[in-house]
Amino acid sequence: MMAIISQSDPIRESYEYVVYTFQRCDRKQQEKWQLQDSFEDEREALTVARNLFDSGAFCRVEVKEKYTNIAVGHISDTTLKVFERRNKMPMKKFLTLIGVEV
Repeated sequence: MMAIISQSDPIRESYEYVVYTFQRCDRKQQEKWQLQDSFEDEREALTVARNLFDSGAFCRVEVKEKYTNIAVGHISDTTLKVFERRNKMPMKKFLTLIGVEV
């Protein structure tokens, strides 16, 4: 049986999509997580995160889904998407590491 909630009842559960950035690519400033924005719409959060990543200003951008259920006092945080730039190892160094003579 489904419970009916009247409009006067407080919201019992909610989803929020939060965009965080970490580490500027130039490494001159931000070295910790920074909240950029939060959204009710997952697609909007993913679009903003992709735009931040594509701007080249950040090496890592994450979108997290925050679920809150007030009725039972439950809050959960799940990472939905990670955009990340990694420094590539030069091929010569990689081959040396795996034991190939160069």
